[in-house]
Amino acid sequence: MMYRVFIFLLIPLTITACGGTQIKKETLSNIRTINIHPNIERPEEPYIQGKIDPISGFLLGPLGAGFSSAMSTMSAGEIFNKFMSVNNINIATIVNNEYKKTLIKSGRFKVSNKGDAVLKLKINTFGYGNSDSFSDNNLRRPLLNIEATLIQNNQVIWSKTEYVTNMSDLTTAYNINDLANKPDLLIKSYSEAASVVAKLALSELLIK
Repeated sequence: MMYRVFIFLLIPLTITACGGTQIKKETLSNIRTINIHPNIERPEEPYIQGKIDPISGFLLGPLGAGFSSAMSTMSAGEIFNKFMSVNNINIATIVNNEYKKTLIKSGRFKVSNKGDAVLKLKINTFGYGNSDSFSDNNLRRPLLNIEATLIQNNQVIWSKTEYVTNMSDLTTAYNINDLANKPDLLIKSYSEAASVVAKLALSELLIK
């Protein structure tokens, strides 16, 4: 099974994969509550692989025909970013929510504004790619790379970078036409990817 196959020629996730700082057992045992830092860094635009004609077509509706000339000079990432903006889709909010859900569901930690430690999240890469590396079959899967850092008393006590690519069978493949016509599906897809990454990253904190 292709869980997290990384295709270097197709997807430029120029990040250290799964690296990080191990946490001491005695340090972890004293942490009961975690504050997720509200400011999450992210790239200016997503990485997009494959045709996005349906996304471009959607934008011509709310933004008008005058936007057509502007799109001719925009990259696929810029167009997709505009699509997300028009539909109020915020990748940082989605990532925050999924990490919070993972922590709460574990029962190991509580999430509070005044935690014993602060969890900082940084989105290194996000976007969509072909689900088939050898053809453009209109099916897209999300790709997401997130660096998580746990800070206590201004010191990094744990960090982990995890990711999921468009070649992974841990996420659902959606037709690009459906993603364009049903923006809520995009939220669902990103949420699924963020949940996978959060569980991979936080697993070592939750089992100790």
